[in-house]
Amino acid sequence: MLLNYERIRNDYNFLDEYREKEVLEMDKALKDNKLLGRMSEEEVEGLRYKDQSIKSRLGHLKEQKFEKNALSNYKEETGRKWIKRGDRRKVVRVAKFESMSGKQRLKSMERKRKRKMGKEMRTFAFSK
Repeated sequence: MLLNYERIRNDYNFLDEYREKEVLEMDKALKDNKLLGRMSEEEVEGLRYKDQSIKSRLGHLKEQKFEKNALSNYKEETGRKWIKRGDRRKVVRVAKFESMSGKQRLKSMERKRKRKMGKEMRTFAFSK
């Protein structure tokens, strides 16, 4: 039996909306000092962990949706039905870069430049 993940995601999309509301409530609770004072340390840590976990899950789902959308747009433009894995990565990377604002692009390029410099310095240090 084949599962249609896209249909399942659409059918249960209301759960994502529920999770977003839950994250907002947890953030509000974590900022409320009176409520935090009444809770034990373990409860606060549990709340922080759950908040981070849900945020991470929502971010991952958003990322998957973006990648799927970028690939479907590329398939429509090129008319190809199948895309190689390496080409998929390139298409997603290009789509992410195009969706960034000017400042984000500059920061991303600066991080890549620094990472490359660090790698060069390490290889240079070991070659002596």
